[in-house]
Amino acid sequence: DNKKSIDITANPYIEITPLEGLSFKSILGTSLSADRQGIYSSDHTYMMLAGSTPEMENARYRTSLGYDYTWENILDYKITIADNHNIVATFITSYTKDHDEETESYSENFTYEEYLFFNLDAGVNQYVTTYYEEKKRLSYAGRLNYNFTGKYFITGSVRYDGVSQLTETWDVFPS
Repeated sequence: DNKKSIDITANPYIEITPLEGLSFKSILGTSLSADRQGIYSSDHTYMMLAGSTPEMENARYRTSLGYDYTWENILDYKITIADNHNIVATFITSYTKDHDEETESYSENFTYEEYLFFNLDAGVNQYVTTYYEEKKRLSYAGRLNYNFTGKYFITGSVRYDGVSQLTETWDVFPS
């Protein structure tokens, strides 16, 4: 089994307070992953010699690539009225995209063992499979918090989501 992979993640953000009680934060979370895996099974492996698998060289080679990112924006406004009434309003937008792809190839019964998994064309019973998936989500949310003297609280929120892989792509979630 010969595998090589790389994973990169970054989460930069910016936060500003343009006015007293008003703040804005923007976050970009992103990741990238890529790998490849080569497997060669000789007809001299323990499993084949023990008879639990057929005595035939086989090899497979798999590559994959995935990346995703999420971009979120959060706007908060806090105000206190007459020292007893505290109000916090929050508005959020969020966008996510997820992308995955993969290819796998297979072959067996090689003339020379030296090929390992690097020359699958030298074997027979070859096949190739591929996979691709992309998902997206866009969300809007709002929340209003009120408290009186820090003892009595009222909260209301609503979320509006759009998701690419659902039948009903958009829906509202109040609370």
